[in-house]
Amino acid sequence: MQRDEVSSAHPRARVPLRPLAAILGLTVFAHGLLLAWLGFYWDDLPKSWFLHLLGPMGFWKVYQVDRPFLPWIYMLTTPLLGESPAGWQVLGLVARALTAAAVWWVVRLIWPRREALALLTALFFVVYPGFLQGPISLIYSHYFLLYALLLASLAFSVQALRGTAHAWRWTAAGLLALALVLFSFEYLVGLELIRPVVLGIVLWQAGVRGRKLLDQVVRRWLPYAAILVLYLLWRSLVIRFPTYNPVLFESLAEAPVAELGSLGARVAGDLYVASLGAWLTTLQPPDLSVIGRLGLAALGVAGAGAVVLTLWGMRNPGERSDGRPDPGRRTELAQALLLGGWSLLVAGIPVWTALLPLKLGFPWDRLTLPFMLGSSLLASASLLSILRSRKAAIGAAAVLIGLASAFHAANAMTYVRDWEKLNGFLSQLTERVPGLEPGTALLMDAVPLEYSTDNSLTAPVNWAYAPDLDSTRMPFLVLSIPIRLGGSLTSLDPGTPIFTEYRATEFVGTTSQAIVIYYKPFDCLQVLDPELHAGMPTLSEDLKQALPLSRLELIDTEAQPPARSPFSQRGEPNWCTLFQQADLARQRGDWTQVVALGDLALGGPDRAKHGSEYIPFIEGYGRMGRWDEALAWSRTALERNPEIDAMLCRAWSRIAAAAPAGEAGRQAIDKAQALAGCGGLSG
Repeated sequence: MQRDEVSSAHPRARVPLRPLAAILGLTVFAHGLLLAWLGFYWDDLPKSWFLHLLGPMGFWKVYQVDRPFLPWIYMLTTPLLGESPAGWQVLGLVARALTAAAVWWVVRLIWPRREALALLTALFFVVYPGFLQGPISLIYSHYFLLYALLLASLAFSVQALRGTAHAWRWTAAGLLALALVLFSFEYLVGLELIRPVVLGIVLWQAGVRGRKLLDQVVRRWLPYAAILVLYLLWRSLVIRFPTYNPVLFESLAEAPVAELGSLGARVAGDLYVASLGAWLTTLQPPDLSVIGRLGLAALGVAGAGAVVLTLWGMRNPGERSDGRPDPGRRTELAQALLLGGWSLLVAGIPVWTALLPLKLGFPWDRLTLPFMLGSSLLASASLLSILRSRKAAIGAAAVLIGLASAFHAANAMTYVRDWEKLNGFLSQLTERVPGLEPGTALLMDAVPLEYSTDNSLTAPVNWAYAPDLDSTRMPFLVLSIPIRLGGSLTSLDPGTPIFTEYRATEFVGTTSQAIVIYYKPFDCLQVLDPELHAGMPTLSEDLKQALPLSRLELIDTEAQPPARSPFSQRGEPNWCTLFQQADLARQRGDWTQVVALGDLALGGPDRAKHGSEYIPFIEGYGRMGRWDEALAWSRTALERNPEIDAMLCRAWSRIAAAAPAGEAGRQAIDKAQALAGCGGLSG
């Protein structure tokens, strides 16, 4: 085969700007409208803290167990973007657009006459609705960059096939890019198997047939296959499987027939979920109570902008529009359908080998990442095959892309809400707990965040309370009792050892050095006191069991400088801010400060969401002899939550025991006793 046989179909050298502008614009409309309100989530939080703690070089230690070659890309990005979420959100946007541009480039190289196919595939890739974790930008910006590098490797191999003078350079670049991707990120390993199909299509277009076609494909793919085999050997024999094991092979060895049947059903179901099932989710109406006015506005702008951009970008898609036959169209679209289906199938190899659950929801929708290419190519080729009219195909694509863009805007709003909740947690915690003794575990109920776990929260808590830490011994650990009990938290008995490895760091402590935290948006966070909070009606069984472990003496109430959230600046005080300050003053015994904060809080427009939040102010007014206010707010607290009567009784008992109350005080205590149904407080 002569090189000019293949190079004859090479697309013109001039790169059209309209498709690239459409890809970038659509990325902004679908994923960038709420960029300023997004933050860090899930694994972003520990990675940002590791950057703060260890610097860019520290990522070699962070990933040494499972992805020892991944840090090279962090070494390029972290010195530039630092610790602020804003820069990482921008990089995430750029990385997605760059990957979509690589999709366009690859498809255009394979089928130079199918400009519409190339652009539609790239646009569908931008708005693919099965993967919704894009706002977790510190992590996935790197993964998208690696995705783009894999696609570039594929493009380089096609260029080498069609090259004239320096084909070896394209091959060398393709091999290097593939090695960097495979040894850095295991999610994409299955996609290497689309390369021989791509090479076969390009060679077939050049007229190569039969045994010669097979020989050429094998010869061209052999260097890439060698890298793939080398990676698989390294992964299996050297690094092994520190996280997810290839349990499929064990299951096949034990019960091959049954497991093959189960695997077939799993593969079929996952292929549906990753393709048609993902696109059907765009028809679901958004929850307006969650996204609010800002999200609704973003949804409308994203959908309308996507439709306009699609129509504009596809205005001159390079297809025949004069009604004359278009030679090769049907064959090339059939090839695209074949490649799209094959891409979907091989994308799932890492998922099915480890028998992981592929789902359209956090956190398992991350597994749809390798399926994005095949699903997008299959969608565009199907649309162009079914709708023969160019205008009809473009119109249908515009509607689908508009729906998917609006879907992503609504999804981004859920991340905005989660960032607000996370910042609320950190702000309230640092207000209530200015300092904390190192070695303390923070025990919680289930973390009330959609995109963060207790592992996630551990990082900013350490960052807030030990910003200048110079050790890999982690001073603080957040534990969700329902998740960790029986695991890293073996029991809730006093003195139970706690040991957790946290990638590059570790925590060593016991349950005898812990504070217990109640946090349920939109109630205020409360650091639980075994005396004050016994009988609190909204405590779960786990928190009730853990309550005796909470030691408020571990809190440094006079810490200087006090802890500060690493992300949010303190603004105007709201109800929860004033509640935290009052509860801290209560712990100090500064009742004058409690009353001053009560006057400010109770005189403002905000009110407690839970009746227990009035108790520090009630106790402060009682101890300072302001009986009318103490009684009035006791009534309000009971009206809000009648179940807090036991807590209220204990508060009035402490008031009665604090100092002689006089006649007015005894009358107030008697009234409080009757109000809450207490027994003889003033006796």
